[in-house]
Amino acid sequence: MSECELEGLVIEISSRCNYRCVGCPNPVLPRGHGDMDSQLFLDIFKEVGNNIYKAFLWNYGDPLLNPHLPEMLESIRHYKCLKALSTNGYRLEDFCDLSFFTTLDELIISINGLTQEVYEIHQEKGNLERVIRGVKKLVPVLRGTKTRLIMQMVAHKENLHQVEQTELVDKFAREIGFHEVIIKSFNVMDMKQETFDRFVPINTPYSRYQKNFRTIKPYNSEGIYPCTQGMVINWDGSVNPCCWDYKGEHILGNVKDKGVYEIWNLPKAIEYRKKIISGEFLDICIIDCTSRDPIKQWHIK
Repeated sequence: MSECELEGLVIEISSRCNYRCVGCPNPVLPRGHGDMDSQLFLDIFKEVGNNIYKAFLWNYGDPLLNPHLPEMLESIRHYKCLKALSTNGYRLEDFCDLSFFTTLDELIISINGLTQEVYEIHQEKGNLERVIRGVKKLVPVLRGTKTRLIMQMVAHKENLHQVEQTELVDKFAREIGFHEVIIKSFNVMDMKQETFDRFVPINTPYSRYQKNFRTIKPYNSEGIYPCTQGMVINWDGSVNPCCWDYKGEHILGNVKDKGVYEIWNLPKAIEYRKKIISGEFLDICIIDCTSRDPIKQWHIK
């Protein structure tokens, strides 16, 4: 093994999405849209599923759009690593049998507004009532299982009046059936000033930015970066060092041709991690990829 152990993977089950969230690069992904092959998915877990700490089963798309998702998740049920999946939840109510979700340790549903009016400001083309119906259908299936159902809100200027009312958010999440709530800061993924101006609640605890989208609040004092502990496997098997390389400009290889560990130990992959550790960042590293921790997180009482 190289000087850094592989601890986690981001695995893109689908790069397709039915939402058009403001600032998200999904609609114009240069590397294309598609679904991961179920056999490729299983092959990845056969190689690393009992060795890595955690698998993050999403990237730039909604996993629920992959038509083979139920059998894919069932196929990895017995692998030891923690498994987390994030979705907008729109398609939940379309599944007749939701039991395949019990293979997960965490299921994250993104809800960025407590009313349709606020919800669709950022999550364009979304339908909050449909998502709520799907979650309520899922809750009895998860009862008594290991799967934690997490509601995630991304705080921005136009939902802050709801986000700041902790009791209101707690009541909303509890009545639907969530176990936890996570509040995260808004990321200006498209690197556009107009997106920053419209959504970032600057000068509040809910902003990761100081003045503009190129000035990040200090966070990672220990110099531990996610890309030195893991990497991203896109829907087509191509591997990026970081999820911020959504364009696919820094491809390390493809797991269809080489195993996961072979790519992890390639000289160019090792060199990349050494540069990051020493502070030599790429153009995509100007954003705060280190800030994985939520601004607020609490368990539902």
